[in-house]
Amino acid sequence: MKPYLVIAGAGQTGREIAGRLIDKFDVLLIDIDAERLAVAHKEIGEVATFQGDATSPLVLHKAEMEKAHTAIGLTGEDQVNLEFCKTASQRFGVNNCYSVVTRRTRIAEFNELGIEVLSRAYAVASILQTRVDPGRRTTSEIGLGAGELFEVTVMAHSPVVGRSLSSFHGKAWLAGAIYREGKLVVPHGGTVIEVGDRVLLIGDPAVLPAVANFFRTGASEFPLQYGSYILVSDPEKLGDGFSLPEALHLARNTHAQGLKVLSAPYQNDDTLAEVCGLAEVPSSIKTAPDDWPRRVTRILNQEDAGCVVLPGPKQGLLDWLGLGHKALFEMLKHLDRPCLLSRGTFPYRRILLVVSKGEAFTRAAELAMEVTRHFRAEITALAVLPPEFVSGAGHH
Repeated sequence: MKPYLVIAGAGQTGREIAGRLIDKFDVLLIDIDAERLAVAHKEIGEVATFQGDATSPLVLHKAEMEKAHTAIGLTGEDQVNLEFCKTASQRFGVNNCYSVVTRRTRIAEFNELGIEVLSRAYAVASILQTRVDPGRRTTSEIGLGAGELFEVTVMAHSPVVGRSLSSFHGKAWLAGAIYREGKLVVPHGGTVIEVGDRVLLIGDPAVLPAVANFFRTGASEFPLQYGSYILVSDPEKLGDGFSLPEALHLARNTHAQGLKVLSAPYQNDDTLAEVCGLAEVPSSIKTAPDDWPRRVTRILNQEDAGCVVLPGPKQGLLDWLGLGHKALFEMLKHLDRPCLLSRGTFPYRRILLVVSKGEAFTRAAELAMEVTRHFRAEITALAVLPPEFVSGAGHH
């Protein structure tokens, strides 16, 4: 025995879904317009219909709504759909109620009643987006339908090609699946991205479009490919007061969702909040535990931050000898995202890139070029070479 499905509304959408589901459900179409029901019989064939007001408890009783497994509101009027689903659920005990919503401002009313909704505007826009931009696809059929799922095809010139997933350290997103040459690859940290991979990204709708663009072509919105926020902190009271203003500058002038302040026990949270408020930057302040300098790296890595701003240390004799600030450099070695040692020299006009070998340089070069484009600055590459009498002429 097939489950019983009642659809309110025999318009084009109602007839389409009835025709698609009639093989698996006993479908009943309810509509106040006899002509639409006649069209349904002509298009679908042997489909049950009932002429009447779908919001009327008497009509629904005659339609044996109490036997229904599922109810769908497709009348084209949000209020009618709401009353139909509400009556089906609360009066007749139907557990599975769905509705299309025309005005997105009314979605909350349906959700409060436990009715699953699909925004007509969002669904149409999502489908059109996949036609216009076939390299990036969203979905409204699974999940929350809020843009928290993206499928993106990795292009040959994308900077993610050849990188492992563990190298991204995203806090607000992750790669849920990879489709490669017609096969599903279940991704792990060591999975390496290849050209042509279709990557299913899952995460915060606020940052996911930027991450999808980065995966597809490398066109990103710094710092969202690393994290959602700018994080500023002064773990060892080393700064000259430049860190917070510079972090606010980054939060205002990049695509970051806001600023996170990890304040030390000696800092005044009220003063920090006042400064952030005057700058009109969305901010949150978190006070670190008393013993935090010993655990600072782990604490910083746990936060959803695309860039960490730390105070640039004061220079002394030991620094010129290469012996100073060992703790700071040890911490930088273990941070898993970009870090800026602030000195108050913003806005940025020149970016210095030190040339070296290995994956770290590749990532640094990508970041340097992106920041240079974003701030319309100049980039200078610096390579340190040994003397010719040591390396030989061929080295250069």
